[in-house]
Amino acid sequence: MDVATARNVDANVDVDAVAQTLLGGDPQVRAAYELARRAHAGQLDKAGRPYLLHPVMVAAGVRGHGSTAMAAALLHDVVEDAGVTPQKIRAQFGDAVADAVALLTHEAGVPYQDYVRRVAESGNAAAILVKLSDLTQNMNLARLPQAGPQDVERVRRKYLPAMQTLLAAL
Repeated sequence: MDVATARNVDANVDVDAVAQTLLGGDPQVRAAYELARRAHAGQLDKAGRPYLLHPVMVAAGVRGHGSTAMAAALLHDVVEDAGVTPQKIRAQFGDAVADAVALLTHEAGVPYQDYVRRVAESGNAAAILVKLSDLTQNMNLARLPQAGPQDVERVRRKYLPAMQTLLAAL
């Protein structure tokens, strides 16, 4: 299965099969996938698909940029959405992955554009690339069963300015 096909899969998708195809066999990436799989177990996205597909697709978007970027992509939501501690990530994956995930964790109370600016200004290539891939996934309205005007407005007001901020940092 290629990336374009995987973007539009149904709710019955075998995420493990998609991950095996898209992520390769790097041990650090496989360990990050396993942690993300456990952390996101039972979570569904807005379209009713397993939420785990989102970090898998974000990781697929940074293929070719190294295992640190791919591991950070797989783990980019586990602190914010699944209660995994930054200490656990640092202990299991080391400083490079943990630093990228810390930058990618949107802290409560921090305005979204301030969060994105912090990622952009960090100079952390893995975090910037992962956030660009994350935004690409979030802006793909074809993944939603029915995209409405509110979805288009969210892309216009939230994700496009964030994408511009990150691209300017490259």
